[in-house]
Amino acid sequence: MRKVPSERLILPVRQPQPLDDTLPAFPGPESAKPMEQEVLVKGDGFQRSVSTDQITGETVYQVVNDGGTVRHPHTRMVVSARHVDRFTIHPDDPNSAVGTCTWEKSYGRDDWQVRLCVKATVRALRKVWRIETHITAHDGDELIVDRAEVKEYPRDLN
Repeated sequence: MRKVPSERLILPVRQPQPLDDTLPAFPGPESAKPMEQEVLVKGDGFQRSVSTDQITGETVYQVVNDGGTVRHPHTRMVVSARHVDRFTIHPDDPNSAVGTCTWEKSYGRDDWQVRLCVKATVRALRKVWRIETHITAHDGDELIVDRAEVKEYPRDLN
């Protein structure tokens, strides 16, 4: 087992002074004005869940972020986005761990429309990490890219 060196950050500390009580409080944080948008299709928003199958014992942790479809008036761009991240594992089998992230996005303006879908799955197999990816891209109804890959990397469990 490797020993991890302990690290410390030492910062100077200013001593209190009589003038401190007369100083005004810091103002609130500054930020840019949010970009204007019109909601065309309301998404389901952000959802997070954890569930356990009472028969098999498998646990699923899932995050869904559905932003719906919005139009940005200053550019006329219409944007849709939905992300689903799903992680499963059986508590008695670390080699059962699987994580899958699926991201779907679309962009359009006037008669120009594009859609992208990316899906990546990582599997913790006994001797390797298996990474499976699939990407599709459409320009209108035309499929431009449809690529799937599977790669494996040795698991170094030392």
